[in-house]
Amino acid sequence: MKIRYMLIALLLLLLVGCSQQKAEENTIEPIFLNYEEDQLLGAAIGNLSFIYDYRLEQGKFLTVWLERYEYGQLMERTGGVTEEIYSENEKGQLLVYLLDKPEWENFYVRTAIISESGHIRSDSVIPAPDERFGFGGGGSIIAEQVKVSENMVLGQYLFTDGEQFGVGSSDLYNEPEQFIEERKDVPVLFLVRATVTDELPNFEYEVTHKETAKTEDTIQNEENDYYLSVIKDLISNYSEEEMVQFAKSQVVYELTVNDEKVPANGEMTVPAGEIQILLAEMRGLASEFLSDEWIEKGTLSGDYINHIQGFDTTNWTLDGRDGTVNTALGYKRSDVEDGEIITFNISDELMERLGLTTNTIRIEVQ
Repeated sequence: MKIRYMLIALLLLLLVGCSQQKAEENTIEPIFLNYEEDQLLGAAIGNLSFIYDYRLEQGKFLTVWLERYEYGQLMERTGGVTEEIYSENEKGQLLVYLLDKPEWENFYVRTAIISESGHIRSDSVIPAPDERFGFGGGGSIIAEQVKVSENMVLGQYLFTDGEQFGVGSSDLYNEPEQFIEERKDVPVLFLVRATVTDELPNFEYEVTHKETAKTEDTIQNEENDYYLSVIKDLISNYSEEEMVQFAKSQVVYELTVNDEKVPANGEMTVPAGEIQILLAEMRGLASEFLSDEWIEKGTLSGDYINHIQGFDTTNWTLDGRDGTVNTALGYKRSDVEDGEIITFNISDELMERLGLTTNTIRIEVQ
């Protein structure tokens, strides 16, 4: 499990809480945060972010992406995601943000569409501006609710050599060519683009005119380092109770039968033949910097396999998986017959960590 997924879950809850309650069909508008919400968003993902509310009619296709220009010339397009609108008058949110640090050669880009049925996202990189250019401002181009179209500019960020350019809202959100032409003297310009169409759009999500020298592993390591630094800052003022809960969030347990998670009621049906029952312990990225004391408070007491109780091991063999931070222990049998019922218990402690409503696990073989 990665720290960034926990952060994104937090942000999705924030967006749902901030979204507007009234909106006309086929419209989009910026979401304005209060001070506390803005500080939370900034702490988690930095200040290069855009969030919008949308409401679209059934059958539409919404596509969002990010573009990078140098003196009016398109250099890169990345982060494209498309969502088909399945519900009548569907309401949702858009989230686009760029992570940056001075020593990085690239911005890390996340684009997400959060709909009533879930969310989709894209993770990518785009070259950061040359060190000669500093942040020249930016933000949403639309300041209020507007009708959607097939060709929109939603937001901008400028990087300049000190020259001043207009960065406020603009009536040209539906005229991207003119909007870009008016900014052809901007050294580096990032634009959040969107289109709403009646059919699935047909264009290249990824366009680049530069090669990045970094490998995917290097990019992933840098991104992980960023999220670790964010988490360290967020938990620095946690109380002991909050730290215990955070430690538990970094040691996750999962009980599976043939790789399928045991449901909350503890009852499962599986086909005859080979059956594998495993209890896995998985550690999150933040476990790398948590002390042994906090890791111990985040784990089950004793050996975690002992939290499976009353299991008749006759004709079963020990099984498991061993990794650096993720392990699993359990049992396996290859000759389970139709009609057999396998039952065992789990401790109260494990039941709570798994989110089950019962201590009894019942597996019916059909």
